Amino acid sequence: MNSAASPKKSFFGRERELSELTDNLMDPESRILTITGIGGIGKTTIALRLAEKMQSHFKNGFCFVPLADLEHSGQVAPAILSKLGFRISSGSITSQLPELLKNKNILLVLDNFEHLIGAALLLEKICLAAENVKLLVTSRTRLNVAGESIFELSGMHVPSETSLEVMFSSAPVRLFLSNPEVDGRLDIDDLKIVTEICREVGGVPLGIVLASSWMNRMSPSEIMSEISGEGRLLQREIYNRERRHSSLRRVFDYSWMLLTKEERITFSEISIFRGCFSVEAVEFITGRSRNSIAGLRNKSLLQTETSGRLLLHPLLHDFSSAKLEKHLSRKEALLTRHAEYYCRLLTKNEKAIFSEDSAQAMEEITENLSDIRAAVAYSIRTGMAEVVVACSKVLRNYYMRTGLLDEGFGVFRDASAMLKDINFEDSLIMKIKQAAFANEMTMYDKAASLLESILAHGNRSFSGEASYTLGMVYMRTGNLSRAENRMNIALEFARASGARELEALALGGLGDLFNHRLEADKARYFLMQAVEIFKENGNIRGLFSSWITLSNTMTNHKEGDTALEYGLNALECAEILKGDLYSALAKITIAEALELQGELEQALDKAVEGVKLFKSIDTRWGIQASCRTKANLESSLGLIDESIRSIEESIEISDVIGGTYNSMETFITGGEIFEKNGSYQRAIELYTKARKIAKHLKIKRYLKELDEKLASLTDQIRLDGSSIK
Repeated sequence: MNSAASPKKSFFGRERELSELTDNLMDPESRILTITGIGGIGKTTIALRLAEKMQSHFKNGFCFVPLADLEHSGQVAPAILSKLGFRISSGSITSQLPELLKNKNILLVLDNFEHLIGAALLLEKICLAAENVKLLVTSRTRLNVAGESIFELSGMHVPSETSLEVMFSSAPVRLFLSNPEVDGRLDIDDLKIVTEICREVGGVPLGIVLASSWMNRMSPSEIMSEISGEGRLLQREIYNRERRHSSLRRVFDYSWMLLTKEERITFSEISIFRGCFSVEAVEFITGRSRNSIAGLRNKSLLQTETSGRLLLHPLLHDFSSAKLEKHLSRKEALLTRHAEYYCRLLTKNEKAIFSEDSAQAMEEITENLSDIRAAVAYSIRTGMAEVVVACSKVLRNYYMRTGLLDEGFGVFRDASAMLKDINFEDSLIMKIKQAAFANEMTMYDKAASLLESILAHGNRSFSGEASYTLGMVYMRTGNLSRAENRMNIALEFARASGARELEALALGGLGDLFNHRLEADKARYFLMQAVEIFKENGNIRGLFSSWITLSNTMTNHKEGDTALEYGLNALECAEILKGDLYSALAKITIAEALELQGELEQALDKAVEGVKLFKSIDTRWGIQASCRTKANLESSLGLIDESIRSIEESIEISDVIGGTYNSMETFITGGEIFEKNGSYQRAIELYTKARKIAKHLKIKRYLKELDEKLASLTDQIRLDGSSIK
């Protein structure tokens, strides 16, 4: 992790505050450091500066997690997981996050926490489970949790001395002068007034920036006259927490007065956005001109991010939103246009997300995710059926790939309910997608129930996709005969209806199924057909998955050369997809193929690369599989201590994940390593765990093999009890 995940902000002064925060952060008793203060005071900026300064003290650096756009506390854990690159395929994200962070030494920067206080207990749990994780939180309110230290950030220090040297070295004055509108036109008397302006706004950075933006039409003395006024309202109320907006209200009101009529309308209407947005989005949704947008930027009412996209400060967002509330019919029209725009953004990426442009498509969706969420929620709430259906395919894929399974399940559940009385067939389509998320979350009974209810309707148009998804559920639960039946039904439907994408998925599903049964010829037969269709459709992700399964099949069948060829094909796809997950999978697959060829050192190098990649994105099943491969190679090379450490890491994850095929393989590999080193009792324990899974999955070959291993070890222990370790 590094600062690349966080926005870059200009930084002035705050040396004293940084020093105190540094001491506080490094205090062993301080686990959660909360920076509090009013909006616009600079909490985010100083938190980022502190994180950048202190990242070398944390093995895994720091990770910046923006929370302002979240709507409820249940979204906090998924937001952290997404930023860390974790992917959880089953169970509760909130309950598993602390455990996933257990082996991390990282500084988590959680920005804008005040509206998510319900998630404060999650932070306590993280601190209890992960002793080497520290939390740096910015919030307008305290969290009131165990281990919290509070740092109340006030305005920037404004010096009382007015010598030229002191004024030019003053951080708030330098912030004021950083505005291009100032343009070096000030004499010493002007600088004295600028210093007074900074003092008048209480040293609040947002107030300073807004005040300096008026320099294009006013002199410093005129600005001072406007913001001081009778009763010095600004200074008197600057720290009134009960009325958090009143401190800058006079500044905001005057900025509003300086706007043209067109700029005022534009400013109120851009409150429709939830996160960063583009000029094109403003034009499409509001119909306002680029000149009015440029005017808002020039007057510091819009921030420009390093990406070139625009952002409305949270306080200014509230201010502009209040203006729009006076025009409710216009607001509803804008919300509809907003929903249409962002759902259209999703649909335009539908083809790309499966192709060579996959990484770019994922990035575009991610950077617009706050507004996409709002658009989808509004579309569901208001019954915009066509919009929801149009973007459902790409939304499903995005949620699956990013591990936002709870969110995906909820979205398609709500979409299905909304569509029930509008278009029953579309409602069933949404229910199939909901079932797919239930399957990924290991809610197998729920998934099966949803799919069986769909199939009970007897609507043939849905039998293909529903049967394929139900086949995946059956395969996950070890019902391979039922899985085969459902995959065949899906394949038959796909071929009869010309649904090539579904045909490829069903073929791939059958290939994977026969790979689980260790029937290599059948597996290759179906997978090669899937490869041809994915090539035809330009589906790089589908092609990647097929090559991986083919390589694994050939490895299981002891055909090293062919396994390596397929693994290298997968790596080519991974390089196109530009994702660490794909590269990690390909490298582990290649390592296993090289092992078959006897290239152990080269195989170990690939396995080490794979482990590092999986750990960088903290994918549990990936770490599980890659550590198992690495352990096996280390054992073959005589690296006993290293192999035991690696396999224990894989076993620990397998115990958490439970009875999957991968867990069975880990327990078998672990048993072989411990048996080889004379730790027979430990080997028996692991073989027994593996046998339990093999019995559940009904894999006769492994059952027979494990029975033989257990019988042999039992005899060995009986004959030579002294060898038990």
